[in-house]
Amino acid sequence: MKKKQFTEEVVNRLREITGCKIEVSQAKKNNGIKVTSLIIKRDVERNMYPVIYIEPFYEIYKQGEDFNTIIERMLEFESEYEIQNDFDVSFFENFEKVRADIYYRLVNYTTNQTMLVNMPHKKYLDLVKIYYVAINVESYGEGTILIKNDYLEKWGIDDNELDRIATLNTETKIIPVIANVNEIVKNNLRFMFAELKKDGEIPEDAEMPDLNNIGRFPMHVVTNEERYYGASVLMYKSFLNVVSKVMKSDLVIFPSSVHEFIFMSADLVDEHGYDRLKEIVKDINQKVVIPEEFLSNNVYYYDRQNAKLTIYKDLEG
Repeated sequence: MKKKQFTEEVVNRLREITGCKIEVSQAKKNNGIKVTSLIIKRDVERNMYPVIYIEPFYEIYKQGEDFNTIIERMLEFESEYEIQNDFDVSFFENFEKVRADIYYRLVNYTTNQTMLVNMPHKKYLDLVKIYYVAINVESYGEGTILIKNDYLEKWGIDDNELDRIATLNTETKIIPVIANVNEIVKNNLRFMFAELKKDGEIPEDAEMPDLNNIGRFPMHVVTNEERYYGASVLMYKSFLNVVSKVMKSDLVIFPSSVHEFIFMSADLVDEHGYDRLKEIVKDINQKVVIPEEFLSNNVYYYDRQNAKLTIYKDLEG
């Protein structure tokens, strides 16, 4: 569907879910680019609200992302903003009330330097683990609060204990999901075909092409059941080890976004293949991945014999 129709359907769905007035406006950003924003006005007496920009969500919709998942992400964004600005953090003073809901996310280290100053974190290669508490507030629904250094002081724990607890919770409660790229391509083609029919760009009686003729891609996408910050699976202690043993090979890994990563057997990549993969990753990050969801431009290598993950360039030094 076109951007205008997409915006209208987003507004209708958000109004239906929240029962609130949805205000839509347009503004000019740098270089004269026009952007469409919306605000969910839950409290008419307030002066400030989180602004949700339509463009990044429309882009991932065009790439095949499920519409309902996009709505969930919008509400998640709004919820995080509201909670972190309005939530009574005195609740956090009792560590036992929050320890079971502490998890970690994986983000890029360099692009998050400012944020990391006031947050406990654990660097790994060019990535970094940050920590959060998942909560459910009646006023806003589910959301998260990023953990800051002063929280640890109140709780009487150090960075190592925080990482131990977050690792246990994340790797036992948030389940990894693996899909073959071939199946993802087929699903995207089915989605695009249906949308073209809906928009009248192809005849209503047109038949879907035989997708069985599509060659099988030797790549797999990894995320989690929520499809949200699923690239964190890269840090799961036994995940890469198990996968490499099943495939009986080392692994080549490259990021898709903070929500997922892709891997394939290292046996399928020749000596020049890594440079090509890195160029592909960089190109995708520049043209497809929205800035907030960027993870890395690097290609990684998992050595199953030594159970070690490295950035590929480090293997050459």
